[in-house]
Amino acid sequence: MSTDVRGDRLPGLGMLASALAGRAVAVAELRPGEPSWTDGQTIHIDAGASPRRQLKAVAVQASMIAAGSLDPDVMRRLLRRPRVAKRYLAVEGHRALVANVDLLPGVLASLGDPDTAGRSDSPAASLRIAKGRVAVADAAPEFGVLRAAKVLATYARAAEQRDTEQPGHVPRSNDTDELKELDDDEADGSDDPDMFTSPVGGGGFIGKWLKKMLSSARKTASGGGPPGADAPTHRTNSAKRGPHAVTSLAATSGEDGADRAWPTDGVTYPEWDAGRRMYRPAWCTVREIDAEIKPSATHAIEAAISVRRPLARLGMGLHRRHRQAQGDDIDIDAAVEARVEVLAGSVPDEAVYLDSLRRRRDLSVLLLLDVSGSAAEPGTIGRTVHEQQRTAVANLAVALHDLGVRV
Repeated sequence: MSTDVRGDRLPGLGMLASALAGRAVAVAELRPGEPSWTDGQTIHIDAGASPRRQLKAVAVQASMIAAGSLDPDVMRRLLRRPRVAKRYLAVEGHRALVANVDLLPGVLASLGDPDTAGRSDSPAASLRIAKGRVAVADAAPEFGVLRAAKVLATYARAAEQRDTEQPGHVPRSNDTDELKELDDDEADGSDDPDMFTSPVGGGGFIGKWLKKMLSSARKTASGGGPPGADAPTHRTNSAKRGPHAVTSLAATSGEDGADRAWPTDGVTYPEWDAGRRMYRPAWCTVREIDAEIKPSATHAIEAAISVRRPLARLGMGLHRRHRQAQGDDIDIDAAVEARVEVLAGSVPDEAVYLDSLRRRRDLSVLLLLDVSGSAAEPGTIGRTVHEQQRTAVANLAVALHDLGVRV
């Protein structure tokens, strides 16, 4: 059982484990002498082990999480089979380390055995080797143990939590079936509850007055439905409003979006939920669109001339110039030719020096823009943050391109 004692090194090990595993992973300590193991969410390490050994244990367990070594289907086949689980860990641990070698620190680059890792290309292949009769070398003590029951219990709790939680986001429906249009004359509103009529008979003055107001609101509304159906449902968190403020990404009129087909392509990415301390799988969708190239540039980037001067000396490298009238070294070829001309009775050229001038530009620039939702908020000069950063990037791109920089 893991203890509640956390050393100062545990946060650092947790960051390393999350980076190697590709998702948030915690690190906890065990009683001294217990082997390390993981349930897929927390890596338990020996509190009495040396820092180097703890680092190796974290690297092994986190790499197995990243490589999918704790797949539930594989774990079910390892239940109550300690010999097979031990052999599986010896093969799959090396495969996961070699697959994750690009992310491992330099001191751990040789922890995985390429020969052992080359015998398997997936958790299923490692399981077949573990169940076979082929000789498999025992894993190092830093590999710890594999506890399939703990892994399956963690997966079961996570699945139950996902089923019980109410979804906070409903993706767009791809259903293209059209709803049957109803005639406004057929909707008499008789099924709608009347909240302002007395249930014991007769309506009071206040109830009749409110009912009359709501009836007039239904008649003057642009469409059918209950009062407030045409009211806006989205608002911005910014207190400043202007012509460039963004209030909603949803269509405000049913006519504008009735025949609009939302694109179904795109790449989904997970998003970190700080409240639940876990990733939401396939929560964000990124769609690439073709940029519209205008034939002429806007006047907003005319300020690029003022940006060019500070960038003129950026990334300038030394360039060796031969046959200079002055410099910091002798040009051997020019000096020999000058000496030959003197012996031949001619007037020699005095440009016999090498000079190092900063005229060679060695620079490449990648310009990135923030396209998150906060960039659509209005800025301090009446334009959105996105519009301001577009202008700044355009000025930088024009100035650097004019200076000969690869952008």
